[in-house]
Amino acid sequence: MTAIAVIINRKHEKHADSALWQSFKTSFPQAVFFFTDYSGHATELSEKVAAQKDTIIVAVGGDGTINEVVNGMMMVSAEIRDTLALAILPIGTGNDFVKSTGMNHSMEMLIQAIQQNKSIQIDLGSVTYQEKGESKTSFFANIADAGIGGLVAKKFLGLVRWLPANLAYQISILRAFFGFKHAKVEIKGDNFEYKGKLLSLCAANGQWFGSGLGIAPHADIRDGHLAFVILGDVSLFDYLKYLPKVKKKAFISHPSLFYYKGKYCEINVLEGENLIELDGEFLGSAPAKMNIHPKAISLIGMITFLLLFLPALLFSQPLRDSKQFLYTISKNELIENTSGVFSFKLDFNHQSPFHCASIAWNENHKKEKPNASFLFSFSKDSIVWTKWESLVFDEHAIDIRDQFATNLIFFEKDYPFVKIQLVNSQIKTSNAIEELKINFFSPGMEPAATSFQEPFVEKSSCACPQPKFKSRVDWRCPQGSTSPSLTTVSHLIVHHSAGTNVSNDWGAIVLAIWNLHVYTNGWADVGYNWLISPDGTLYEGRGGGDNVLGAHFCGKNTGTMGVCLIGTYTNVNPPDTMMKKLSEIFAWKACQRSVDPNIQSFHASTGFNLFGISGHRDGCSTECPGQKVYDQISLIRKSTQDNLTACSSTSVDEMLEGLDWINIRPNPVQNTESHIDIFLSQLQPFSYQILNSQGQFLLEEKPLVQLGLNSFTIKNIQNLPKGTYLIRLQFGQKVRTKTLLVP
Repeated sequence: MTAIAVIINRKHEKHADSALWQSFKTSFPQAVFFFTDYSGHATELSEKVAAQKDTIIVAVGGDGTINEVVNGMMMVSAEIRDTLALAILPIGTGNDFVKSTGMNHSMEMLIQAIQQNKSIQIDLGSVTYQEKGESKTSFFANIADAGIGGLVAKKFLGLVRWLPANLAYQISILRAFFGFKHAKVEIKGDNFEYKGKLLSLCAANGQWFGSGLGIAPHADIRDGHLAFVILGDVSLFDYLKYLPKVKKKAFISHPSLFYYKGKYCEINVLEGENLIELDGEFLGSAPAKMNIHPKAISLIGMITFLLLFLPALLFSQPLRDSKQFLYTISKNELIENTSGVFSFKLDFNHQSPFHCASIAWNENHKKEKPNASFLFSFSKDSIVWTKWESLVFDEHAIDIRDQFATNLIFFEKDYPFVKIQLVNSQIKTSNAIEELKINFFSPGMEPAATSFQEPFVEKSSCACPQPKFKSRVDWRCPQGSTSPSLTTVSHLIVHHSAGTNVSNDWGAIVLAIWNLHVYTNGWADVGYNWLISPDGTLYEGRGGGDNVLGAHFCGKNTGTMGVCLIGTYTNVNPPDTMMKKLSEIFAWKACQRSVDPNIQSFHASTGFNLFGISGHRDGCSTECPGQKVYDQISLIRKSTQDNLTACSSTSVDEMLEGLDWINIRPNPVQNTESHIDIFLSQLQPFSYQILNSQGQFLLEEKPLVQLGLNSFTIKNIQNLPKGTYLIRLQFGQKVRTKTLLVP
């Protein structure tokens, strides 16, 4: 018979004699009950009972009790631990960990799970920290927090324990914010690095902490990784602003918030103090190291809420083994380094098609252009260096986190040594720069072959189909779901990325552009709605691409859809395959939104009259989309119009039930009358309207109809100005739209 040890927090002793436990005692008469009397007592008790082997240890209490019990279980050898299992009855104050288990932890389910011996193997984390000058290690089932959480646990949380757990934590963290000074730290993980100000580093095995804060939506207690969340220079205002989203376990888009997954990380304090806590219990201070221990223990329970794992499962779809190093260089460091040269050794240590870098910074003036620029040199051995390569500010980077930012500079994967030279266009440029933020990124290799996304086409969509594309999942975007702002598209904008024109892995280039926009520019997502590689592959961009408000058009993005041609086309002609795909995506959107490529219309955000298809430079002073692309802007409009004509001239297509087919003839309109032909197998009220590209109704008719073939003359169609028009046909309560071209 399996031994059962029940460890109960003493303050819940009354529960042991309640009717709740009578069924448990009846089912398991061998169960032995232990009560904790002081901090750490549950660890001592669980270590003692664990040594007996073949034991189920039931932790009765909150996250603190669970944390102590798993620490006791980890004190015994792996051989003995394989014979043990943990069960949980959550009756504590926080109970955050159980929300991440996907299990029902009611007494009834607990009894049933033990009887059926139903369990899963879960990971544990560990943190090695400093306490009074000594190095100590503790294990955790849920989350370790280095930063403001440690201050909360040390100084404030104990003062309000008598309040409900959620309220107690919120009051404590608000009190901690006042007077809190962000430490400057250096964090190194197996696939990321960060150097700069820190509010908090969360090493998460579970998804929830702080009595209901879903800080780590990408965490999974069974995937063999810790989910790291770095909150950098985050303010009290930021915390309060995003608190409702955190409570919903949503990913937050903030320039100083970073999500990673990995097996370990180390944190060292450069300036200030950084305190460590586990599930509300203060431990000590940094320097510290967090590690994952895969499949460390077995957890008893009935998995009844698999949906709890769904966000983590979606996030943990095969991603690239991307690695990132973020460095912040302060003004004092800039002044003290009189040479203006900064050296780095990048320990990426993984397979990747390339590495890349970008820089963001602030200067003490309000000019539109910076005084500073940068030179890069690379080396395989730190002895022989490449020629200096220039990296200047990116004129696309508008409405960014910092004052200025560069584009990407790419370098070979076998060059781990990097030198960056700060170039003076003014005397004492280093004095003029407030702070320098350097982002090194290595995308990693493609984990598996991907396929093209087949677009979902509604019956009411226009005749021009949406081209196949690589979705965000296909190009391994790590961001997860977003909640983008939407816009009604009236103008189509073409860009170039002003980066490399050659690659054997364009998905990695798209990921690098996303990383640039999110971590260097500080945007919520990649700026473009769509991207096209030189081989003609279409990639889904910001928040899903379609009708999403982007960040690409001079800070005046409302009413636009931005498509980026990957590469630099200042002196090089864009490939025909790329231009063909551009015309296809433009034709689809022009058809959908009745945008005429060749007609100018007012764009309210810029205050300009813009063609339906325009270049980035039409909205502001920029070289984009490259002179060689802009030289072809008339050809882009014509080829888009040709696509519209071709797909709109289809004479017959399948209709709604009862409305068997529609034929618009001739289309495009000629110097003759135009007609709408419909064939009805059912009788319902029928009407049609003609709308212009601004959505204004020009004509509405409600003709009498009969079963079989009906033909109607479209009145005054020859008198309409040149352009693309929408015919809206209503049959009963259902609507179908068609595009009509007036050349």
